[in-house]
Amino acid sequence: GWEFAGWEGDLTGNTTPVVATMTGNRAVTARFTQKEYTLALTQAGQGQVTAAPQVESYLYGAEVTLTATPTAGWRFVGWSGDLTSTTSPTTIVIEENSTVHATFEPIPYTLTVQQVSGGSVTWSPLKSTYLYGDQVELVATPDADFVFVGWEGALSGDANPAQLTITGNATVSAKFTKTPYTLTTNVVGSGTVTGSPQQENYQQGDEVTLTAVPASGWRFAGWSGDLTGKASPATVTVSGNLSITAQFVKDTYTIFLSTESQLGVVSIAPQKANYEYGDEITLTATPKPGYRFVRWVVTRSDSRTFADNPLALTVEDDLVITPEFTESGEPVNYLYVPFVANE
Repeated sequence: GWEFAGWEGDLTGNTTPVVATMTGNRAVTARFTQKEYTLALTQAGQGQVTAAPQVESYLYGAEVTLTATPTAGWRFVGWSGDLTSTTSPTTIVIEENSTVHATFEPIPYTLTVQQVSGGSVTWSPLKSTYLYGDQVELVATPDADFVFVGWEGALSGDANPAQLTITGNATVSAKFTKTPYTLTTNVVGSGTVTGSPQQENYQQGDEVTLTAVPASGWRFAGWSGDLTGKASPATVTVSGNLSITAQFVKDTYTIFLSTESQLGVVSIAPQKANYEYGDEITLTATPKPGYRFVRWVVTRSDSRTFADNPLALTVEDDLVITPEFTESGEPVNYLYVPFVANE
């Protein structure tokens, strides 16, 4: 690790061996210096190699620390040349001009696609392993009556197809759900429709019970649209988006007038064979001479009396209406008109 640099004192030059002629007492010094060596660093693959200390040349016996740092997606394999090792960092002792080679290799990554019920996933390119930065396209295909709702694992969002950039071992799965269907109910007339279960969306095969509830004075006449018949409650099986209409019609009622024709005359307006719930009617009683109107007796679920004449009523049920008359106690004047027959 040292080399002869030359003579000093009573002898000069750097030749060795050398012959000195003794002509008297002499003092001679031999000068030695440490050798300097170079360290060359080379590499294969993607990474960075550093030396500490980093100088142009090293003295014999100098210790140099070498560090291999792979770039993303690569790994350090080992040292070769004047250093054999798989460790980083590591130390080399300089004893000669040295060349050290660092080897890096790409890391193989796996892509695991978990198949779940409701659909399938395909991807391209299809390989056993991938390298850092590789682009993989994944396509989710739902089964019948299912829809794709998003990705889980190394992918997120609901883009389909979706692009995955490989940065490590990755696991991806697709989420599928049954196709959501709507059930829309409509009403013609006056009433409501309730559904059980009552929810915003339904799935294929769900059973929903519909109940038609008529308003007061109305009755349920039947279903139309995606449900037919007159049963209420009725059950419908969801097979797609459904629209169902409940038909309600007004209740109809009869009005029976009971009167003694010899005591007076009764009129009803309007006069119809049947009346609907909520119809307004007017009753007028006209007594015959010698009689006066007393009251109305209106019979439905109960009996009520009214003194108004005319009398206005709202139809809410079948009615039996009886006017009552009594003698007025007033004299009845008659006009005598003689009748003479022609001879």
